[in-house]
Amino acid sequence: IIQMRKADYFAHVLRPQVSGCVEFQGEDHQEENRIRSQQMEQRAYLTQQIEENRMKAELERKQNMMYDKQRLAVADKVNRNQFEFSNRNLNVSQTAMNENLRLDAERKERERQAKLAEQQRDRDELAWTNATKLEYHETKSMADKFLK
Repeated sequence: IIQMRKADYFAHVLRPQVSGCVEFQGEDHQEENRIRSQQMEQRAYLTQQIEENRMKAELERKQNMMYDKQRLAVADKVNRNQFEFSNRNLNVSQTAMNENLRLDAERKERERQAKLAEQQRDRDELAWTNATKLEYHETKSMADKFLK
C-alpha cells in the first residue's frame, strides 16, 4: 500500500512554497489564534454580562430595601397617627364624660337647692299661717291675708 499525502489528493489546489512545505488553498493557519481570540471575547462578554446582572441585582436589592424602609416609615407614621387619634378621641370622650358629670352634679345641686328653698318657704308659710290670728273683716276675705 502506497501512503498518499494530503497534497496528493488535492494537487489541483496546491501552491508551491520555496521551503517545500505545502499550503492548501482555503487552509486557515490563523484559525487557532482566531478561535482563542473569539473565546477571549466571549469570555469577556460573559464576564461583562455577569457583572451587569450582578449590578442589576444589587440595584434591585437597594431599591427594594429603600422601598421597604419607606413602607415601614409610612406604616410607622400611620400607626403613630392612629394612636394619637385614638388618644385624642379617648381624651375628648373623657372630657365630655367629665363635663357631663359636672353638669349633672350642678343640675342635681340646683334641684336640691330649689327643693330646700321650697321646703323652707313651705315652713315659713306654715309658721306665718300658724302665727296669724284669724280675724274676720267686713271688707277683706280670709284669703286676702295669704295673697301677698
